[in-house]
Amino acid sequence: MRDTATIFLALAAGAPAAWAGQSDAAAHVWAGPSARFILQLGVLVFVAKMGGRLFHRWKLSRVLGEVAAGLLVGPFLLGGLSLPVFPEGLMSDAASLFHAQDPMYGVITIALVVFFFLAGLNTDVRQLRRSTPGGIAAGLGGFAFCFAVTLAVLVAAAPALTGSTAWSWTTPHALLVCTAVSVSSVGMLARMLSARQRLESPAGNVALAAALTDNVAGLFLFTVFSGALTAVARGAQPGLPLLVSMAARTLLGVALVAFCGIPVARFVNGLALRERTYTSAFAVSAACLLIAGGVMGAMGLSVMSGAYVMGLVFSTTDLRHEIRERLDFVSLVLVPVCFAALGMQLDLRLLGEPALLAGAAGLVLAACTAKAVGAALPALLADLNGCGCLRVGAAVMPRSELTLALLAALAGMAALPPGVLFSAVLLVAVTSLWGPGLVRRLFETDGNGTRKPFVVPAPVKIVFQFPSHQAAMLMINRAVEIFEDDGFYAHRLNRYQVLYRISREAQVIHLGGHEGEVAFECSERERPLVNAVMLELSSGVEQSLRELQKPLNDVLLRKSLQSAAPTAGVATSMLKNRFAVETLKPRLLATTKQGAISELVSLLYENGLVMDRERAVQAVFEREQGLSTGLEHGLAIPHARTDAVTRLVCAVGLKREGLDFDAADGKPTRIVVLVLAPDHAATPQLQLIAQVCRQLDEKGRASLLACETPEDMFTVLAGGTPARAGAQATAPLATALPWQSVSLDLAPADQAQALSLLLALCARSGAVSALEELHAQMQARAPLIPERIGDDVALFTVESPGVFRVALALGVSAQGVACACGSRCRVCVLALYPPSAAEDMARVKAALARALDAQGLAALLAAQSSSEAREALLR
Repeated sequence: MRDTATIFLALAAGAPAAWAGQSDAAAHVWAGPSARFILQLGVLVFVAKMGGRLFHRWKLSRVLGEVAAGLLVGPFLLGGLSLPVFPEGLMSDAASLFHAQDPMYGVITIALVVFFFLAGLNTDVRQLRRSTPGGIAAGLGGFAFCFAVTLAVLVAAAPALTGSTAWSWTTPHALLVCTAVSVSSVGMLARMLSARQRLESPAGNVALAAALTDNVAGLFLFTVFSGALTAVARGAQPGLPLLVSMAARTLLGVALVAFCGIPVARFVNGLALRERTYTSAFAVSAACLLIAGGVMGAMGLSVMSGAYVMGLVFSTTDLRHEIRERLDFVSLVLVPVCFAALGMQLDLRLLGEPALLAGAAGLVLAACTAKAVGAALPALLADLNGCGCLRVGAAVMPRSELTLALLAALAGMAALPPGVLFSAVLLVAVTSLWGPGLVRRLFETDGNGTRKPFVVPAPVKIVFQFPSHQAAMLMINRAVEIFEDDGFYAHRLNRYQVLYRISREAQVIHLGGHEGEVAFECSERERPLVNAVMLELSSGVEQSLRELQKPLNDVLLRKSLQSAAPTAGVATSMLKNRFAVETLKPRLLATTKQGAISELVSLLYENGLVMDRERAVQAVFEREQGLSTGLEHGLAIPHARTDAVTRLVCAVGLKREGLDFDAADGKPTRIVVLVLAPDHAATPQLQLIAQVCRQLDEKGRASLLACETPEDMFTVLAGGTPARAGAQATAPLATALPWQSVSLDLAPADQAQALSLLLALCARSGAVSALEELHAQMQARAPLIPERIGDDVALFTVESPGVFRVALALGVSAQGVACACGSRCRVCVLALYPPSAAEDMARVKAALARALDAQGLAALLAAQSSSEAREALLR
């Protein structure tokens, strides 16, 4: 350290000698405009990063640290110190950084465009649509009242703040400043409420909806007023007609950008999904945001509004996370430069002017009070009491990055009086320092803040520790993708902090990360879903990421997947819509895990729910190789995503004897629930698994294992009536006899040929595993003596291990078949069954006898197609 200091002092002492004897012109050759710009940019990037880190370490706002860093290196402090190459100071030209001719302004403009694009990209449009009227009213009321009061104070105090320049009620500068200081910080609000675990409290929900609403309203009005400012600069007269004209122009510009952007975004989204690459999609999205900003700028409006609208457009696509990741460099490196450059404009000499300080204090006090009161009173519409309204008012008070970004955009459009900028930044500083403490005290008070009784579910925090920050971030990104594949919307709440709000209808989960920690916050009802997501995530990690699997105890996860208390009535609607009587099997014939999976996939295939049986079976087997889906208490839920299905499909099978499924508790599995979801579509596969786990508690499992028919299984799973009335008598027959196994033009020469033809029809069902062996067995037992059902029906039954379930084939012969019983029968039925399905065979024979009564036989003989003949038997 001493040697380093010695070398540094020697270099500093020798610097004057290095330029000794040169003229001023020669000394400034090296310090040309481009070199000065590069050096300034490097210094701003460094100090902004360091200032943000330092303030974060002090548990203060990073944004405030970036502004403070700019103030420190500004022309009024360190930036004005004389240097050998810059005798007037490196930052002496700070006042020109926001001028269009300065190269730094180009960097600031690009950074601001990206900032507003990301602001739109991070806006949860669906949450705005679902917001309560009270939340929207609180947002609009807080913004409008704060805007009006701040405008009144700014107009009254304009001579003191602007240096004797009077501002009227329609001065664009005043309107723009009031808009900037009236918007709340969604990121800071989310961070404050998340730290107290109050994001899903009644007041927290209203405050978050209010902040999102006033952000949208503020950006719209900022666009209107920026257009008015441009028009006034070109000679237009400020006034209400100009503002109305600009409002119409803004609506037209927003509609134009959205109308052109939505088809492009959808096309790019589809292209990225098809090609499995995001490079082209990112390039197109970047072009779109720049073009949108340019279009709005060409209309005389703020280019930032075009970028924000394009961000809203792309927020509805699956590309938003990929785009955000690729823009992280701009967001985390160049956006802080904007805030530092804004801090460089602050003149600390203004602290010596009492009149200006009085005006600034009045503006800060008025803005804070008006924001709190304007948001608190409309919050009464959300059934909040006085305490709840106070919480909402305090929560929306802090201003942060959005206010500073709007001020930076305004500084690029017109010169801001130093006193006005000082007052606005002072407001950001006061609310950032004072707001979190006030919010903490209000939310720590007793009560839910509602006028009506409201039970707030105790939040559950589920934490996973990983070896490094990078590993945790990898797992968080993958978890977000899995949630979105399951139909959830992931909204990143904070630019600096990894904090997501994952929502779908009434389900809300918060996901955050810090150092090597991944933390979920949810209600007890969502615990099985979170465990299912982490279990799915763990099973997909390959060899290169095996280190990440060590902290995850898959056995514990599989056990805790069933640990939540049952919620009666919650699972009924989802399970009722996903299961059908035809895909429920009370007796599985398989004796192994692979056999059970194949049997259930075949059941789905036979009912037209799976397009490619082999591909579906392979997808489930590959999923099982990663991690067994055998849970505990005799339940297994094998599942996979595959392009062999077009929608979420399910099948359930019972094996009372039990089979080895590598269960978490090591016990035999007796209930197997197969779930298949399409590979490239957002479907609630994991939500269904969580619902099944909640439904099949101890009582549910016992009730299901007591079922003898698919109808009883459906009733237990869904809590309602079977999907098809009257299925009780015909369900065994419907399963055993698909329409492909029915022939209406059977014309054999004898009984042996008839049986060969019927065996080939049986093989169409997929139930025959050894056709040649079965045919040889039937020939060895020839001639088979049929059972008679009436005078015209012959039933041949064959028990064989060459089939894995009961399978029927039916043939109708116009001339009749000479059977070994001595009669000619017009209807021949071949029934195959394995030894373990003797009871099933008995039920099928009984159902067949009922179906082939006089009326059923007549309908069968009158049928014109195989499907019509089958329906006649299943009437």
